[in-house]
Amino acid sequence: MDSPCYNSDMLQSDQSANVIVEIIAGATRYKIMQQCIEAGVFDNLESHGEPCTAEVFAKKNNYEPKITVKLLDTLVSFKLLEKNTNNKGQSVYKNCLGTSKYLTRSRKPTMIGLSMMESSFILPMLDMFPTFLKAGQPNLDMNKNNIETGNGNLPPEMPKVPSKGSNKPQLIENNTKPQMSDKTLPKMNNMMPNPSMKPNLPVMPAMMPKMPAGMMPSGMDMKNKPLMDGNAMAGMMHVKMMSAYDGFSGPCSNVLARAFDLSTHREAVDLGGGSGQISFELSREYPNMEITVFDLPQVSQMAEKLQPASTKDRVSFKSGNFLEDNIPSGDLFILSHIVHMWNSQSLDQILTKVYASLPAGGSMLVLEKVLSEQRDGPELAITNDLLMTLMSKGQERTSTEYQNLFAKYGFINFQVRSLEGTNYFDAMLVKKPF
Repeated sequence: MDSPCYNSDMLQSDQSANVIVEIIAGATRYKIMQQCIEAGVFDNLESHGEPCTAEVFAKKNNYEPKITVKLLDTLVSFKLLEKNTNNKGQSVYKNCLGTSKYLTRSRKPTMIGLSMMESSFILPMLDMFPTFLKAGQPNLDMNKNNIETGNGNLPPEMPKVPSKGSNKPQLIENNTKPQMSDKTLPKMNNMMPNPSMKPNLPVMPAMMPKMPAGMMPSGMDMKNKPLMDGNAMAGMMHVKMMSAYDGFSGPCSNVLARAFDLSTHREAVDLGGGSGQISFELSREYPNMEITVFDLPQVSQMAEKLQPASTKDRVSFKSGNFLEDNIPSGDLFILSHIVHMWNSQSLDQILTKVYASLPAGGSMLVLEKVLSEQRDGPELAITNDLLMTLMSKGQERTSTEYQNLFAKYGFINFQVRSLEGTNYFDAMLVKKPF
């Protein structure tokens, strides 16, 4: 039989379609990864202890063999798994380093909560994008939705919060704008046990998938409780929220702690610091620094239960609301993913308090992804700029915009360091003058 004859000319599809194909394929890649997380595929591979064949893996976990081998090969193509050949000539699979570190329940910090947040909150919210686009401003303001929970002095354009037991989301709706039907909205809940309590972070949805095993603190196991009171539900939601935000900082926290020389500082305050992950890294880098993580009572209580024992002599948690309460004093304040989250009025309160609480010569470390001066990158910062506008009327900023913002409150000596790689952080440092 004659060998096939191939034309030496290269065949190529229309390159102008490449970016579109990549975006569409990216949605498929994310969905497959998320379903593997929920099904425990990465955990099962990790627990096997050594590379295994698709046949062994399928039999051990009661998976269908043909689908299993195709799934594992797909995950190899995503660079989530490694595929090698053993001494018997068989193909064997194991988790890649990043998968093992960030997508298995046995490791901390994990990015599982971040992936869950994308699936259960960000994507459903974006289903409402045509309504947001036509309204000209976000109809859903998460910060204000959280704050106005007591049916107290609401602005005229705000509806009353539904009575207890209602599953309807609360909207910030201008009466002149078109109404959104319940069917177009992702289900959300307030998650605050006390109606008068006002949070430091946007609300997270109630329908987030089950928390990874080992991430729920002792005393919070709800499996055997037929009903959950407000405190229990709030606690579970705060743990899920902390897990999601730890996913942002997990790959970066050790580098961020070394971004600047902070060795002259002795008392730091991590404002709205959640689980304390950034503070833990700072305490390891600067063993003479005492750090207070200041966040809501439910957040602080959960974080303390999850705190690594090795950090307890240097990192403590204090409960409060940084918009309403007095904040702790220190010679260094850390604001990680805080500045971009709040509208101008709330941000004014925060930065005014921080400046007033710092001694002369004190510093403020701000951790955010910085937009380029042309506002044409990085892609994650541009996308987050849109998402912050939709979720909380916050925004991302350029380096110049951050410098001007902080100067407005009296801060000087603005420094910025970019963090290379695919991540959600850069580091900025400013000082209060002597």
